[in-house]
Amino acid sequence: MGYYPYEAHHPQFSYSGTSLLYHLKDEIWVVSLDGEDIQKHIGTGDSACWLPGSPEVSFLCSAEDGSRSLWLRSVDPMSDAIQISPQGIFISQYAWSPDAQMVAIMSMEKFWEPGRLLLIEASSRTVCNQWELPAYEYPLSLSWSHDGQIIAWDVTLYPDDRSNNANEVRILDVQQNHIKHVVPVGSCQTKRPVWHPHRQELALLATPHPYGMQALFQMAIWNVQGGIARYQTKDPMLVEDMVWAPDGQTMYFSAHNGHIPTHLFALSLIDGSLRQLTDDLADYFHLVLSSDGKWLAAVRGAPDRVSEIYLLRTDLSQHRVLSKPHADCKSERPLKKGIVRRFQWQSVDGLQLDGILLFPPDVDPDQKPFAPLPTIIDIHGGPLHVPLLRMEDHPLRLGGLHELAAQGYLCFVADYRRSGTYGWHHIQKAIDQGDPIGFDAVDILSGIDTLISRGFADPARLGLRGHSHGAFITNWLLTQTGRFRAVVSNEGRTDYTQSIDVDTIRDIWFGGTPQEIPERYSQFSPSTYTAQVKTPTLLIYGEQGFFAQEKQGEIFKTALQHAGVEVELLLLPGEGHWMVQPDNIKLYNQKTLAWFDKYLKGLDLLPS
Repeated sequence: MGYYPYEAHHPQFSYSGTSLLYHLKDEIWVVSLDGEDIQKHIGTGDSACWLPGSPEVSFLCSAEDGSRSLWLRSVDPMSDAIQISPQGIFISQYAWSPDAQMVAIMSMEKFWEPGRLLLIEASSRTVCNQWELPAYEYPLSLSWSHDGQIIAWDVTLYPDDRSNNANEVRILDVQQNHIKHVVPVGSCQTKRPVWHPHRQELALLATPHPYGMQALFQMAIWNVQGGIARYQTKDPMLVEDMVWAPDGQTMYFSAHNGHIPTHLFALSLIDGSLRQLTDDLADYFHLVLSSDGKWLAAVRGAPDRVSEIYLLRTDLSQHRVLSKPHADCKSERPLKKGIVRRFQWQSVDGLQLDGILLFPPDVDPDQKPFAPLPTIIDIHGGPLHVPLLRMEDHPLRLGGLHELAAQGYLCFVADYRRSGTYGWHHIQKAIDQGDPIGFDAVDILSGIDTLISRGFADPARLGLRGHSHGAFITNWLLTQTGRFRAVVSNEGRTDYTQSIDVDTIRDIWFGGTPQEIPERYSQFSPSTYTAQVKTPTLLIYGEQGFFAQEKQGEIFKTALQHAGVEVELLLLPGEGHWMVQPDNIKLYNQKTLAWFDKYLKGLDLLPS
């Protein structure tokens, strides 16, 4: 899309600690850490990393024939890049052995086809061993133990296109030629393995919850010889990235800890003491540590800034932003931003919830009074999904909300208790009760009430939008209350009784299949209650998505029309559950803004 300047991601310290590599979208940069921040452009590609103990950088490049090959280039002094992988291989992941003599390559172009794990000798560029990998297991990472004896990776398991997926770690003993599934005692799923610097021990994310992707993960440590997963963090902390200190006595990691922001933490594995290293309104991810253990680098994503590389001394004595994506990359159109504030409120039972507000750029939220604003409430999907604070380049993320705020709207990113932010017990209660709504709708309505009581939101000009599960909640609220003046629902379920395929995610939340408990599926289907709807509604679906195949939009549109509701159905050609095509994204932006302008501002500007 290119709406905004490109985002920095995936930093990595050189082995000497004097330079740092990072990406700006598909461009690779190296910056010196001597205080002058001199930047070198390495080339175009992805998955760049330093060759162990060397000033050389390896990276992946895509070719016109669809293959992805591995290349190597010296940084100091700069040299021409050379290809080091055999021709015709699609490389999805790779990792160097500690001595840089071997490179492990994961080749899986399509998750529904078998893949291969190959060992390639770097000097001769020949394949010295390979293993076939099962279909429907998509690899996410790849790494070697400190002694080069074991390779670890994690996979997402896809039973089929519609069922719940899950995560598991795999390890391969290179000498014994045996692949082992890692599901330690005390866990149902594992992912993101990180090797101990001196022992055959893994830090990994593990969960005791048997619900596939509907689960929350904690940090655990596991010895590859076997045994239980030794959990190091507790609910409601949700761990994202982690890295060992060089001495193996401290873990640095990023996590949510009962709030939306993803902060940096340091955990002593000696006495269990925990330090929080950041406390601002931002997400920190892609965490790495210098070889001397003195510096952390991470991507810092803030709700009003493009993601940048952030450097922080582990003793907290210094910190600074390293990358300059605004200067290095150009935007295709001017950046439009609202004014961001964190927003907290209490739900009806006293639970404190987190949200984000985006005010129009000409409104100072710290200087009252100002007139209550037309307000758009944005409901995220999941439901297990913490709202992202990074200003991503997509209309369904904060970037799109900034566009709406720039048009004079107050935008409210409303979190709810089943996002996972506030503890597993809220999720388990909903699962036990077979209630796919739970208190989520009440949480959102209580947030709106708080906005109104504080004089921010105009109760006569409330709009609602949501995507995926957020669109299901949107559809539910549409049928349960008349307080909204306009609704935009994107890829949301409307009639659960029309579910035609196996969907184990759905079955978890309802407590059974549609055939087993049809009354409950009807009870929680928004289409059951369309007779009481009055709110103008814009329904948007991808033509290739499974909801469109079930005619969810057509069924709901017809029912709303029978109730006398002004309703429009927009099918985006070539799209699935998530919009990716620029023309469709442009159309979505135009239609959404015009719909809200018409019903919240009285401006009849709907495009054809």
